[in-house]
Amino acid sequence: MFQGTARAILTAAVLCLTTGPDAIASGLDLRWATLRTNMTAPRVLPDGRVVDPRGPVFRPVLDGDRLSLEADDELQQDPFPRPGRLPDGGVAMGRRNIHAAWLTGPTDRYRHGALGDTIEAGGLAVELKNSVVLRYDLPPDSVFEDLTPRLADVDGDGSQEVVVVRSYLAAGAAVMVLKAGPDGLVPLAESAPIGTANRWLNPAGVADFDGDGRPEIAVVETPHIGGVLRLHRLAGNALPVVARKPGFSNHVLGSRDLGLSAVTDADGDGRPDLVVPDAARKALRVVAARDGALVQIALAPLPRPIASNMAAVDLDGKGGLDVLFALEGGTLAALLF
Repeated sequence: MFQGTARAILTAAVLCLTTGPDAIASGLDLRWATLRTNMTAPRVLPDGRVVDPRGPVFRPVLDGDRLSLEADDELQQDPFPRPGRLPDGGVAMGRRNIHAAWLTGPTDRYRHGALGDTIEAGGLAVELKNSVVLRYDLPPDSVFEDLTPRLADVDGDGSQEVVVVRSYLAAGAAVMVLKAGPDGLVPLAESAPIGTANRWLNPAGVADFDGDGRPEIAVVETPHIGGVLRLHRLAGNALPVVARKPGFSNHVLGSRDLGLSAVTDADGDGRPDLVVPDAARKALRVVAARDGALVQIALAPLPRPIASNMAAVDLDGKGGLDVLFALEGGTLAALLF
């Protein structure tokens, strides 16, 4: 089904891809829907909409075993311009104490360029639900090497905190969590930096992956050079690593897309799992946290490398979160759970 004047659909099909031994042993039934388009590099938004670089916006529709696109409204400009916002930076919209968060203070003091240019953020701003704006500025030894903050309840108090990537000029990237409170926007916790300049990490999700009631922050350390998936958990003002597994990449060097990962309950056990590309981005690894370790529960090879953000959305109407993304060459794909 297709509506609108800009023709995007060429072919559509559902594929049952061959899975690896871990997937067969786990009993996961991996079902895929794919749609070949004439878009050169479709962008997948967090809400599941698909943007053609030439302008049109589409909404994915799954009808039985058929994936299609319907024309949607054009992207709306931010009705509330954020002063000093990082160029190409996004605005994270909150659901609890925080209304919005964005990165500020463009600076070129850290010339790594992993995200497409050498302009990074020197500060962070948060707008609370009462319209009060709080700000936090980093010292000259570091930047926020990130594009859009993430909002999550990291300490379990019911309020959202801000999760960002802080990179030190001399020691590389770390995960930083900031909290909005009576004293303003203040650091809550931070992981140890990687230890070498120009070494980056990319968050993959925040959830209670192991089911112990405490959230973990998942990141891929050095996704361009032997990426390692790590879980961090809050411990005082630190974020120690509690589990790790090698062989992942959730970013293409120089790309603005940082969302090449998704969180969903893949095996139906009531706990969130991670869907992250392998190191070559030619397969999706579905990973669960079990008994203090990260365990691969499914492996799905891809016909081409993944080339866009992932969106976790309910495409089949069954209540679970399916994973939508684009491959190199313009094909859209959905992993259905």
